[in-house]
Amino acid sequence: MVTRSAADSLQVDAVLRAVAEAVIATDRTGVITLANPAAERLFSLAANQMIGQPLRIDRGQGDVIRA
Repeated sequence: MVTRSAADSLQVDAVLRAVAEAVIATDRTGVITLANPAAERLFSLAANQMIGQPLRIDRGQGDVIRA
């Protein structure tokens, strides 16, 4: 398992907040662990509404991709 220092964590958090692209991270089981502000805007959901939920992508054609 990789551990990060507090300074490294702050840097990563700052980058994720500033990046224009939506970023969603999941754990090994496909449960969302992180969503940045661009992802919140894209999905019209607050990060705390996404975190803890299983990642599910509906491509609009009746098929769903699950992580």
